Amino acid sequence: MSKTSALNEQSKRYVMRKDKIVAELDSKNRLLDVKANAPYHIKNDAFELWEQSRQTDVNRTNLRYLRRMLGLGSRDTIGALKKIHYASLFDTFWVKEVGSTLAWEDVKFTENPLFLHALCRHDITENLEFKSPEHSTLGSFEKGWKIENGSWYLYKTGKNEEIWSELFSSRLLGHYLGEKIVNYWLDENFIVCESFINQDKDECLEHYHSIGGEDTEENKIIEKFTQLGLGDLIPDVHQMLYSDALVLNGDRHEFNFGIVNSPCGIRFAPLFDWNMSMIAYQYPKNYKRHHDVLIKGVKSLKIKQNFEVSHSVIETIYHELAETGLSIKATKNEIVEFILSAQDLLRTKNPANIPPNLC
Repeated sequence: MSKTSALNEQSKRYVMRKDKIVAELDSKNRLLDVKANAPYHIKNDAFELWEQSRQTDVNRTNLRYLRRMLGLGSRDTIGALKKIHYASLFDTFWVKEVGSTLAWEDVKFTENPLFLHALCRHDITENLEFKSPEHSTLGSFEKGWKIENGSWYLYKTGKNEEIWSELFSSRLLGHYLGEKIVNYWLDENFIVCESFINQDKDECLEHYHSIGGEDTEENKIIEKFTQLGLGDLIPDVHQMLYSDALVLNGDRHEFNFGIVNSPCGIRFAPLFDWNMSMIAYQYPKNYKRHHDVLIKGVKSLKIKQNFEVSHSVIETIYHELAETGLSIKATKNEIVEFILSAQDLLRTKNPANIPPNLC
């Protein structure tokens, strides 16, 4: 073997799924020998996009500060990813250098020494370990992962209106859709949810960005799922679009929904992230929502209303949240009007064929 060939061989890397090679990379990040169980980005010959999809938001102040304390540039998200071998809590993919003796058991996260530092910029008084899921956690809000009894919990900060909106939306929709909605609760001043990914079962979350790109226009999402042979999941897509329109969630971007891929098959991921819904940013001047673009999108697809929200359920959840002490400006009657007026607008005479809610 020539020196050049030997150098190229040493420069190769492997994209792993647990301890199985799913793709090879040459020294220029060109993909070689991609397997069927690789991430969609990798199967589409887009390593850089896969890499991008694992980077943290550079606008998260606590992480910029933390990277500096760990000896990296404050915006060096790629450098941080390399330190943890591209591992994430959301799947079992990682990157292995040729000749490395590392295995999945060495790479996967079993603790998080940076939890408080990422969540609230805890004073750094000791030598910190780099290995942490914080370096591959998406989103612009300050947050941190905490492990308790073998389960991972995501803690997030936010203003009262943001936290209230996420709690209300998840409780309201969870009442009708059950496990299709991620459950959120309060722990002191933080909003918390449990991870829905089971890495022991080789479950991998693939954000819509990996299968459909950046265009999240309603009809484009449907087209992409159809093209990929995921037509069985379209009823779940319809349910997501309907639910988002009902609670005015305008933040369902390409990294905020997706599919869970596992040896047992593919399923639509539970819906998460509601902290920009309802009254999170703008106290509505018109609770009637006649000009709501999300409602127009649902009606253009003729999506069926497959659950009906009742006045009493809205009131019950409103009173439950009042007991938490969260202070908001919206009254109970305004919230009732907000939801029920949207529900009335969402009704259509020619619905798509969606099975009724079975939860």
